[in-house]
Amino acid sequence: MGLFPKGLKLRKSAWARALPWLAVACWTCIVGLSLYFNVRHTLDLEHDMALAQAEAVVEYNKISRLWNARHGGPYVPVDEVTQPNPYLEVDDRDFTAPNGVPMTKINPAYMSRQMSELAAGRGALTFRLTSLDLKNPHNAPNDMERKSLELFEQGWSDYEKIISDENGRHLFYMSEFEVEPACLTCHADQGYAVGDTRGGISVKVPLQDSPQINKPIMTHVALFLSGGILLGFAATRTRQTFDVLSNKATIDDLTKLPNRRSLLHHFGIEFSSARRHGHPLSVLVIDIDDFKRYNDHFGHRAGDQCLQQVASVLDQSLRRPSDLVGRYGGEEFLVVLSHQAADEAMQIAENLRTAVESQAIQAPAGVKSPVVTISIGVADLQPHDADPKALFDRADTAMYQAKTSGKNQVAADSPDTLH
Repeated sequence: MGLFPKGLKLRKSAWARALPWLAVACWTCIVGLSLYFNVRHTLDLEHDMALAQAEAVVEYNKISRLWNARHGGPYVPVDEVTQPNPYLEVDDRDFTAPNGVPMTKINPAYMSRQMSELAAGRGALTFRLTSLDLKNPHNAPNDMERKSLELFEQGWSDYEKIISDENGRHLFYMSEFEVEPACLTCHADQGYAVGDTRGGISVKVPLQDSPQINKPIMTHVALFLSGGILLGFAATRTRQTFDVLSNKATIDDLTKLPNRRSLLHHFGIEFSSARRHGHPLSVLVIDIDDFKRYNDHFGHRAGDQCLQQVASVLDQSLRRPSDLVGRYGGEEFLVVLSHQAADEAMQIAENLRTAVESQAIQAPAGVKSPVVTISIGVADLQPHDADPKALFDRADTAMYQAKTSGKNQVAADSPDTLH
């Protein structure tokens, strides 16, 4: 049997045993939250930078288109890339310059498409103009753009989302553009008025395939490991310190059995449980016979060794984990037997008496027995026992009966059961 019954030991130190795990759990939460916010900040920063680029491109495109529209569209030479726009229905779309070079007018939509193609060819971010009401089918919206345009019709002014496709990871951003007076030159025949939503400009800003989160992750892993080791070490030392203090508060230094304080605490718990649930409870009060003469004859150092040997025999002779023996004081011990009736307790007491006698510890000269013996009083819980002290007093009285009847005996609290 251990120093404590399992239940009592758990109640005494459960929080201390859980302390290292609690410390590591708290540290994990702290580092985890820090990592979350750092990664979130990194992703937010990536998003904000990409969004700022997209908004700048949209604004630049809107300004360029407005400049183009206000000037009626610039003329550029016709070449393999720039052909006359078949969807621009104006009389002065084309003319021949005095040097014989054919010229064609570039309207805002045509200009935006060519600029987008140049940007895409350079591997930069791309943008395009699109609408749900098209003149040029080449500007037809894709699924994401169509969704954005439909949201614009519901009152939205822009839409954004980080997506991944066959071209990699990028920020999609789309902003509506409204009809201005200069736009009506080309689009008055479509029924637009100034301030109407004409369509939108979409921008795709390339992002790195893997966000820059490896550095904060590795930093926090190192922080977690180093801090966890330190916390674990500190918590373990704290637990060890607690165990030492707990043992000093509950363990008798000499016999290494529970001391009087912890013994009576356990006795009180078992007494209340037995009264509440109606199960039997017995106690044994044990006293070493002629111990004062043993000390006087052999000395206190030998007396301490005798106490230690008797305590060890009593502790090892109890078989059930729920049985508890402790040092009550001096040469007196108390055994608490949960769920044991009087007849069973008497048998256990007799086993303890025999076990001590069989150790053949030399007794002092002039006593009845040549070896050290013990006297034991037994009492079991009765309905009239109002508190643990009443039960203890009956067992203590029985122990003195065993003493006066010749020692090295077991006695119950009734003379009829004296052995």
